[in-house]
Amino acid sequence: MVEIKREELIRKIKIGLFIFVLITLSIFVFTFIFTYEEETKDFFKYFKKLYLLYTFLFWLFFIIFDTLTIYFISFKIKRIGFLDCFTLITTGQFLATTTPFGIFGLPFQIYYLNKKNYEIGEGLSIFGIKSAIYIILYIFLIPIVLIYTGSIFENIYFKHAFKVISFIILIGIFLIILFAIKPEKLSKIIKWKRLNDEIIRFRNTIFSYFSSSPFYFFLSFIFASLSYLSYIFIPVFLLKGLQLDFSVQRVMLYQIALRFGILFSPSPGGSGFAEAGFLALFFKVIPVHFLGIYTLLWRFFTAYLGPIVGGIFLINFLRKEKI
Repeated sequence: MVEIKREELIRKIKIGLFIFVLITLSIFVFTFIFTYEEETKDFFKYFKKLYLLYTFLFWLFFIIFDTLTIYFISFKIKRIGFLDCFTLITTGQFLATTTPFGIFGLPFQIYYLNKKNYEIGEGLSIFGIKSAIYIILYIFLIPIVLIYTGSIFENIYFKHAFKVISFIILIGIFLIILFAIKPEKLSKIIKWKRLNDEIIRFRNTIFSYFSSSPFYFFLSFIFASLSYLSYIFIPVFLLKGLQLDFSVQRVMLYQIALRFGILFSPSPGGSGFAEAGFLALFFKVIPVHFLGIYTLLWRFFTAYLGPIVGGIFLINFLRKEKI
């Protein structure tokens, strides 16, 4: 059984949450100082409130389809209930928001599954398959982003960040393939037998899944794609609410580029990096005097709402389990 110390978990969450809130508030204060004009206070006069409902619905689709992705992945490993899948998604978002690189999200999700009688290797397999699905999505999407929004890489920071992220991904893929083909190489590096056994279990489960469950993988891929599509539509509906003329395709591609970059941000929840990236991409799309409020709304739906729900589920879980 995986063990997590309650005090250590709460301490790390508090530190991460403090850093996240501090950076986020600093960024928004800075943004409002430099974008505030007389017209800023008229934001909600111009904004069509119905589009807030559309945005919320697409956020809901994003979460539900992501939940269904894990739900159907688990069918051929060990089935997880829909509510447990929803809990895994939202608590993972909360912990990803409150820890650098989201490092505490996956360990807690594995712990949660372990409490539901999943072996570590089985839990890793589920999230490994989910990661594989999103890697496939990015392999298709990133070339499209480069072709149609390549101008964003004229910015030296985007250019270098993209190179570093691509290098990390390639190294990760190489190591996964190496250990999948020759697991004995891993035992020479990792001397802890229990961990080695779980990694071998993870490898065997993955191989078994792909050889016997192509239908469920395809179904999971469809729901993951729908989840991602719902996510990248969020800024589109917010812009529609402002009644602006803009290219829907370009805004969606910007959102893909931002999502990709935020995944590798060292700050909790990508705070600071996400706002800076968003301002750099959207300052030509949105009037400067509306940019601050729009950024806050964008972050609320893409980064705050899910973790708020996840925090509630996490508190409830900690109280029940008394870890």
